Amino acid sequence: MSRIPLEDPATTDGSRKELFGAVRKKLGLVPNMMKALGAAPAVLKGYLDLSAALAGSSLSPTLEERIALHVGEINACGYCLSAHTAIGGQLGL
Repeated sequence: MSRIPLEDPATTDGSRKELFGAVRKKLGLVPNMMKALGAAPAVLKGYLDLSAALAGSSLSPTLEERIALHVGEINACGYCLSAHTAIGGQLGL
């Protein structure tokens, strides 16, 4: 199975560097999923823009994380469950 190589935020430049900087500022680190999306800066920017748009919803952050955890369970996605468990923990879930 082929894999998308992960971009290294420490050695990248241009728009990737700016995008990774924004992710690090928000999350405190750059998750591997973002490093993979960074292989195509337009994809990473699109994902971040979509995330920002969804963050403006009327749902509370804790409800958003509960939904994300449920979707992760339905999809049996260990990566998603791990990430959203950590974020949920920061929110007091």
